[in-house]
Amino acid sequence: MAGAKGEKPAKGEKPAKANKSAAVAKSSKGRKKETGLGLTNTKDGNFGEWYSEVVTNGEMIEYYEISGCYILRPWTMAIWEEMQNFFDPEIKKMKIKTCYFPLFVSNTVLQKEKDHIEGFAPEVAWVTRSGDSDLEVPIAIRPTSETVMYPYFSKWIRGHRDLPLKLNQWCNVVRWEFSNPTPFIRSREFLWQEGHTAHATKEEADTEVLEILELYRRLYEEYLAVPVVKGKKSEMEKFAGGLYTTSVEAFIPNTGRGVQGATSHCLGQNFAKMFDINFEDEKGERAMVWQNSWAYSTRTIGVMVMVHGDDKGLVLPPKVSAVQVIVVHVPYKDADVKEIINACSATVKTLCDLGIRAEADLRENYSPGWKYSHWEMKGVPLRIEIGPKDLANNQLKSENMAGAKGEKPAKGEKPAKANKSAAVAKSSKGRKKETGLGLTNTKDGNFGEWYSEVVTNGEMIEYYEISGCYILRPWTMAIWEEMQNFFDPEIKKMKIKTCYFPLFVSNTVLQKEKDHIEGFAPEVAWVTRSGDSDLEVPIAIRPTSETVMYPYFSKWIRGHRDLPLKLNQWCNVVRWEFSNPTPFIRSREFLWQEGHTAHATKEEADTEVLEILELYRRLYEEYLAVPVVKGKKSEMEKFAGGLYTTSVEAFIPNTGRGVQGATSHCLGQNFAKMFDINFEDEKGERAMVWQNSWAYSTRTIGVMVMVHGDDKGLVLPPKVSAVQVIVVHVPYKDADVKEIINACSATVKTLCDLGIRAEADLRENYSPGWKYSHWEMKGVPLRIEIGPKDLANNQVRAVRRDNGEKIDIPMAELGDKVKSMLDTIQQSMFDVAKQKRDACIQVTKTWDEFIEALGQKKLILAPWCDEEEVEKEVKTKTKGETGAAKTLCSPFDQPEMPEGTLCFASGKPAKKWTYWGRSY
Repeated sequence: MAGAKGEKPAKGEKPAKANKSAAVAKSSKGRKKETGLGLTNTKDGNFGEWYSEVVTNGEMIEYYEISGCYILRPWTMAIWEEMQNFFDPEIKKMKIKTCYFPLFVSNTVLQKEKDHIEGFAPEVAWVTRSGDSDLEVPIAIRPTSETVMYPYFSKWIRGHRDLPLKLNQWCNVVRWEFSNPTPFIRSREFLWQEGHTAHATKEEADTEVLEILELYRRLYEEYLAVPVVKGKKSEMEKFAGGLYTTSVEAFIPNTGRGVQGATSHCLGQNFAKMFDINFEDEKGERAMVWQNSWAYSTRTIGVMVMVHGDDKGLVLPPKVSAVQVIVVHVPYKDADVKEIINACSATVKTLCDLGIRAEADLRENYSPGWKYSHWEMKGVPLRIEIGPKDLANNQLKSENMAGAKGEKPAKGEKPAKANKSAAVAKSSKGRKKETGLGLTNTKDGNFGEWYSEVVTNGEMIEYYEISGCYILRPWTMAIWEEMQNFFDPEIKKMKIKTCYFPLFVSNTVLQKEKDHIEGFAPEVAWVTRSGDSDLEVPIAIRPTSETVMYPYFSKWIRGHRDLPLKLNQWCNVVRWEFSNPTPFIRSREFLWQEGHTAHATKEEADTEVLEILELYRRLYEEYLAVPVVKGKKSEMEKFAGGLYTTSVEAFIPNTGRGVQGATSHCLGQNFAKMFDINFEDEKGERAMVWQNSWAYSTRTIGVMVMVHGDDKGLVLPPKVSAVQVIVVHVPYKDADVKEIINACSATVKTLCDLGIRAEADLRENYSPGWKYSHWEMKGVPLRIEIGPKDLANNQVRAVRRDNGEKIDIPMAELGDKVKSMLDTIQQSMFDVAKQKRDACIQVTKTWDEFIEALGQKKLILAPWCDEEEVEKEVKTKTKGETGAAKTLCSPFDQPEMPEGTLCFASGKPAKKWTYWGRSY
């Protein structure tokens, strides 16, 4: 692991020097004289070196400092996203739900699987330290998730009505068992989807194995344009511990080697026996479940490159290429360049309006020939050239760069949310006798216990065996996906591209940041072993990615034309620095997006900071219905090493605590100086870049629960709820149940056709009252009840979750009324939350008023002199059992400050109004 682990670089892993799109073309033996973009190796001559050059020069990956780990650049991540856009909606049609299980697994659980499966001994990476302290018991990083998931399958599955249980997660895994890594094909950390399902019968399991395998075939053949063979693996090659394994197999003619493209395993009942996953069948007898697991990974992308690439570089199929058509202007000496550029822009607009992913390369500092070679290297399927002759003839010249048809991409349909199979109601002390769903704690009585009950009984999380780590169940992941569906397209409009950087960071790089920033000392988790062997040099798991990314910013940025560089990644991070974890709010592993950008000027950086902060405000207020304050953090509370930090701050009235909802930092030039990120400006002089970083995490979901939840459970805003409307049939003794059920199904169809996420709960083994409580606990915004009287009156009864209001809706007005009600609920939830928050705001001008307000759990707005020593003194004086008061932010919307106003704490002239309070 060059420089980190102390190993020699793996054989065949010598990094190819990536060509920079905006860098000066360099001459090199065997390369094209004009472009400097040709490959030094041919596909038929030296396949391994050719492949390494293609994936680096084509800007798909960057070799990372830790052997076997690779930076997945935006060109790769765009392909991965297109694959997800096909696969995820398809499995959601099969009622498979998204989840997220922790990165870590205990040795006890891992040994349980190892002891039961002969020969199953993955070379896992082991975390043995946090910060400078040894862990009492080492924990492993998941090499796959059978051992992580199946103890909880055993908990969730009790009866036949809990089956099938179908889960899928998109995540990263780590496997340290090899010594010859190859980008995409064989790497120590990789991205994948992994599905895990449990069924009542072998027939159901067998059917699903083949359905998933067919999706994998389609993924390869219809999207990656790679032919595969579907078949069954031998007993020797099947998944260890499984009953049988099916796979799609690709073949690389140039090497004469096959590649296992994806696998769909029937695990039989082996793992069910290991983890005691049994259920009560319809006859009242106990039986073991039948299980499947199935996965494809970023290996798929490597296979595509190997099959289609040529001696000019990548050749991408149109369905997965980030850019399907590149438009290049071809100016001549006497031509009207402006007219040609306008024609190029008009062409791109025409194509984009048709749903084709088109871009124009209008850079004037590169010749058309250089551009042709550049976009051939990146594999764009179709190039359009526009010159003066084309304008004169009112035509375009196109070159089919990939030899593939430039089809309009298949658009991923919006996933339908699958109906969760019913769990058997369990009795619990203090819960409602009939439903077993009531809470034993109230929000006003014992907030902490209430919160824990709500997020578990509402099926949002499951407490995991490793403290501070939580299983994010489908109900949570549906909310996270809706948030992503808003935020990701918005930042893409800002030309911010998706990437993925490795999970690991070397001690050398981490120390570089620590040495430059006083007080920056994250309590990181350290990997010190792989399998039974100690690493020569420990490596850290990222607590954030500045140190992971910025050495490569330095490499990629050379001149002003490389700026701005704007990247975002959706990933997991680990922080081990605390002892009081709270689900969502403060956890040792969490999901987030983190954006990192570099700019030529401070003005550009400042503008982006506020644009991102506004998106965070919209995310909270328009989607989560949570009011927030936009403002600037104090020098003491800003991001360590940054120039300044802005944030959106929420407030929890029941606890009197603020919550930092999301942050947008201007890092200034501090990190640029640390990592030598400089560029040649338009005057030919060297200058340091200006950088930003910004992030929001799954903490957002915890804030939403705390603000809106009540003593019945969750209360979800319609915009993010997996199910917006639940339809319940209400049968009576002499009623025609079939007619009522048909009316429920018709109602759901009507609503779904209008884009409303609706489901029907038609289970006959639960009373309507149980169902009402169940869906209230889960926070579904609107319940529709249909009984015989409703049928007779040609109407339905709608019940709002947020306030309990009941409304009868004529069937003829169903769609319009429900859409209107959902909009009303969304707005009402925000309005109510804002009223409660505003009622807690207390303006104080003296120390005594401040202390009184703090004791009353207020959000305090006070005049402040903006001095760090005064801020420290306030924290010291107010420190107690419930925590010290601190600055939350100074709001951008500053109230008027009368002349002569003094700081509430120091008596010095006040400079600004600042929000203070205790916080999470």
